[in-house]
Amino acid sequence: MEIDGTAQGLLVDVQYALSLETGLEHQVQLQPYSRVIHSIYSGDVDMAMLFDAQADLSRIIKIAAVAESPVIIVGRAGIKALSSIDQLNGKLVGYMRGSKYGPIFDDATHFTKTPINAMPQALAMLIRGRIDAMAGVDLTFFWAIKQKRFPPSHFTPLLEISRPMVSLYISKKSSHLELIPIYRAAVQELHHNGVIEEIFGHNLDWNHMDGWSAPWSPKAETSAQNSSTE
Repeated sequence: MEIDGTAQGLLVDVQYALSLETGLEHQVQLQPYSRVIHSIYSGDVDMAMLFDAQADLSRIIKIAAVAESPVIIVGRAGIKALSSIDQLNGKLVGYMRGSKYGPIFDDATHFTKTPINAMPQALAMLIRGRIDAMAGVDLTFFWAIKQKRFPPSHFTPLLEISRPMVSLYISKKSSHLELIPIYRAAVQELHHNGVIEEIFGHNLDWNHMDGWSAPWSPKAETSAQNSSTE
């Protein structure tokens, strides 16, 4: 997503770190998740990060696992936390169009699910009472709240429902398949050096979102080292 005209988000940070690690320039396209899936399947984009459960391996190739992403249910402030997804009985619950969050949510029939194109839209609907709750990756909520400058106190996390793995994939129609081992090694190095953990962990605390962490950037000594080797 864009904040103050700049592409920001956890996956944007990951691709930036990958660009630094590989020395290869990236062209970033910000798209709704459902469009990302279509784009990588069709070859309109070379690479994307997708939930493993949604990856059609007849059309794309998994390069490497990136991180587990907790999926949570969020409601308006004042709603008590849920002990079970069964407590959503009869409710209208939004979810990101094209996303699958695991059988506990995807196969549920005791509440009504409505697909929503973008998280900022979902949060606005939640505030206005047009939906009762919203499902999504926890850090997607974080960045959408940041983008729209909603007070975090307007929302409350109700329940964690799954922890799907997000991985880096490349389209089988890409003309850059020779880069697979380079990016696989780069992801492994980012894990080894703690960069992935730093990106996904530097702004996790829901209760301190008023402080708005800046996007991830490499440490000063890393930047200096990169500059000296160019």
